Amino acid sequence: MNKKKVLNKQNGITLVALVITIVILIILASVTLSATIGENGLIKKAQEAKDRTTNAIKAEEEEMNKLEQELDTIIDNSVNSHIWNRSGHYVICSHCDLKFEIGKSIINYKTKLSENKVEITPEKSGYIEKQVLIQEQDISWLVLGIADENKDGINESLLITTDKPVNNIILYGATGYLYGVDELNRVCKELYSSDIESARSISIEDINEVLKYEPEGGTYTTDGAVTWQTTGNFTTKLKELSIWNTIKSVGTKTPDGINTEEALGEYVLNGYLYRENGEYLICNINKNDTRYPIKEIKNELELIVGAQNDFQYLVASRGGYVAHSMYSIGIANVSNGGISNCGDLFGNTGLEKQIEAKLRPVVSLKQIP
Repeated sequence: MNKKKVLNKQNGITLVALVITIVILIILASVTLSATIGENGLIKKAQEAKDRTTNAIKAEEEEMNKLEQELDTIIDNSVNSHIWNRSGHYVICSHCDLKFEIGKSIINYKTKLSENKVEITPEKSGYIEKQVLIQEQDISWLVLGIADENKDGINESLLITTDKPVNNIILYGATGYLYGVDELNRVCKELYSSDIESARSISIEDINEVLKYEPEGGTYTTDGAVTWQTTGNFTTKLKELSIWNTIKSVGTKTPDGINTEEALGEYVLNGYLYRENGEYLICNINKNDTRYPIKEIKNELELIVGAQNDFQYLVASRGGYVAHSMYSIGIANVSNGGISNCGDLFGNTGLEKQIEAKLRPVVSLKQIP
């Protein structure tokens, strides 16, 4: 009897131990599963580690590719880049001994033909009708000059322009003044860019550089248009002129529509013609001027104004001048042998005028086609 009780007691202890063991195993299994596949489990951490490794490899590859490209660029530049200098009528590359004559040498530049039409709306030109311009084909590209576009002291770019003005555009009034420069550049870009290079409009700075002309400052007269004077700078404001009271007495209209004395007074006198001490530099009457002999820039001058002084085109620059009481502002232009950075479009009396002329695209080449 006592022996049977002992056996039953031993069996009971074994069963409890078994149950406890099973419970412990379940708990351990649960903890293991959680540690393995839970939110912060081993599998997720392993995947994250794999992703970090993959991203690190990808970032390293990208950095290596970038360094390789930079190295290729350095090598290409050392082999193919140009260092231009001007000597008389010529521009010469000291790197590869290329030599071009300004206004004479033709460059084999090809525009893209896929986008050969552009529109100008009245909201941008001031003209009452929409204008549609189509890329002209019968043109050649001549050397205009050189440029240091990186501003690092090295003339790395060769500037070219068309052998004649192209297309035709009309600008009118305040709107033409406000948006004209941007529209000239946009139209030239859309019509005359290549697949590699981007075109723009010629600027007064381009013209000054090719003709080696240094304007003295903003121009004005105190007696109508008889005796021209210069401020000697391009920062003098209208309100700083001795004739400011006369100017504002006839009108305080401004192209932006503010139309107050204060607003008009802040406008800068920066317009000029090609003249020195009252004498025109770019016209037939000055051919024998020993200060600035025309014969020394014959090629360049013909490139800008035409062999017969017959080129008429707009220039992507703005300026304003004063003739006694009238302040006039506008877009720069070349016309009948004359050059001005302030063709009339708008005046302080509110008078608006129209300018109709052609375009002159310019392309900056870092590599020669």
